[in-house]
Amino acid sequence: MVDPDRICMGCMRELKKGETCPYCGFSIKKYAQCRSSRALPARTILGGLYLIGKVLGEGGFGITYIALDLNRQIPVAVKEYFPSGLSSRDTSGEGTGVVSLPGGDKKQFYKSGLKGFQKEAESLVKLRSLTGIVSVENFFYENNTAYLVMEYINGKTLKQYLQERRTPMGEKETLALMRPILNALEEIHKIGVIHRDISPENIMLVGDGRVYLVDFGAARFSAGEESQNLTVLLKHGYAPVEQYQGNSRQGPWTDIYAVCATMYRMLSGRIPDEAIDRMVGDKMDSLESLAQLERAIQVSRQTSQVIRKGLSVNRSDRYQTVKQLKDDLYKGDEQHEAGESGQNASSPLSIKASSIGENGTMEQTRMAGALILVILFLIMLVLSFLSEDSNTISETEIHPTEYSILSPAKPETERAQPEAADSVAADSSSPIPEPLNSSSEPVAPVLDLISPADIVPGKKIPVSSVNAAVTKGTFEELPSPDQAFDGDKDTSWTGLAGEGGALLWVGFDKAYDVKYLSLCLGGRDNGGLYSDYSRPRKLEITLGSSFFPVELPDSDQDIWMEITPPVRCSVLCIEILETYKGEQWDNICISEISVFGS
Repeated sequence: MVDPDRICMGCMRELKKGETCPYCGFSIKKYAQCRSSRALPARTILGGLYLIGKVLGEGGFGITYIALDLNRQIPVAVKEYFPSGLSSRDTSGEGTGVVSLPGGDKKQFYKSGLKGFQKEAESLVKLRSLTGIVSVENFFYENNTAYLVMEYINGKTLKQYLQERRTPMGEKETLALMRPILNALEEIHKIGVIHRDISPENIMLVGDGRVYLVDFGAARFSAGEESQNLTVLLKHGYAPVEQYQGNSRQGPWTDIYAVCATMYRMLSGRIPDEAIDRMVGDKMDSLESLAQLERAIQVSRQTSQVIRKGLSVNRSDRYQTVKQLKDDLYKGDEQHEAGESGQNASSPLSIKASSIGENGTMEQTRMAGALILVILFLIMLVLSFLSEDSNTISETEIHPTEYSILSPAKPETERAQPEAADSVAADSSSPIPEPLNSSSEPVAPVLDLISPADIVPGKKIPVSSVNAAVTKGTFEELPSPDQAFDGDKDTSWTGLAGEGGALLWVGFDKAYDVKYLSLCLGGRDNGGLYSDYSRPRKLEITLGSSFFPVELPDSDQDIWMEITPPVRCSVLCIEILETYKGEQWDNICISEISVFGS
């Protein structure tokens, strides 16, 4: 059992003695004196699972804390919905964290925002498989509000890095850092999501070179009516004109403006002029003209023109897709044509150790690499003649990773898996779970409906938390589906969304290799028939970074599903999309859900 008094509330490492942490310098006494009255006190426990530490960030709509996952013993980030002006609480006493809600119209605004907070969680679930996107691990309701548990990223924001640097970044450094962000953004747009709040403040840098796009609180689907009349707290200089106009359509071009504004800031050291001020008599300097005036700014005409186009006031004059932007931005870059690995691109925290220099040309880089290759080839050739068996050199005797300058980028399966639901913080002191797949050519998992006759399900995975919510229509928190996980088919969970649109979040006590799922639909209690209530028909099941659309038969027998190969994860999400209509009641009913694995 963890003793909260022996845990540092700043970095979640164990303390041996003293009140000041020897690792991060955090002092609980000093923090208590300056803590915001809106924030939960350190050492609060939420959901019985998360030990809350210091505040990582506080904005208009919420508060983000570092926390310790008490089951897995790793740090996580917990984001609390707490909108300014619409909520309050008193944490001065022996601290209740319950949020006091306003009356009248403000209460409806609060609920509407809470629905948007839930949508953020849904967006992150859909994006979990993407490299460079922070993964969501849990979502639950408590204290009259909601909490989103995410992977903890131990790094600094691009905004912090630029403020510390004080001088503009070089062109090569900027393009290398932004490549994984653009890759992630391209994939986000493919599934119909726009971020709508890209800025240096929402790009995280980790010391090993990884780069993350964070804060999807403003994200929305870009297709259809979803993209109309969208409002968000604007970051001036990074928001395009359409975000100032309530009736203007938003889409990928909206994010393209923001990402080009971010690169403008990186390359020039200046925040772009506000888009709304540029509508009449645009006087914003191009990067090329700034470079002629200031020696510290170094940018090519091509890159200047690309970013200028991306910053066009009129959305139709901008690039309409990220692929178009990348094709022009990285024109002639052979690595871009070959396919980018993304997270191994150099970041400001690692670029000095991995490049010849900002002023070195691409041709010099190629020549140096070729020369090293020739030298190493000659050395290996000499060694082969000196060897007792010089006829062949087996592939297993050559270890390219020993020569760091020649090492190819590691395949995705060999890297840390930031997109998995059970990802750990970047902090190297945290325990690291077993890799999801050790094969160099991973096989995509497949989910099949199977007969239970010939299987031995093995260990039943213990469930540590269960929550449910409506995913469409009017926001409404659903009754907890605990009874669907109690091992008793005579008890059942009855949801409120009769035609579908319910989401179950199921947390395990640690990461498991999930092999089988078993569902018993309908109700069995009080002598009723399974068909009295509505039953799930179409589901979307999320395990780790894998998504499985499933259509279930309308059966009163246990329905079994097999995942091949097993998926390692600590969170299961089941979204009910459509139902079989009940003969007496419309409410969705599930008697039992069981998960098996190792």
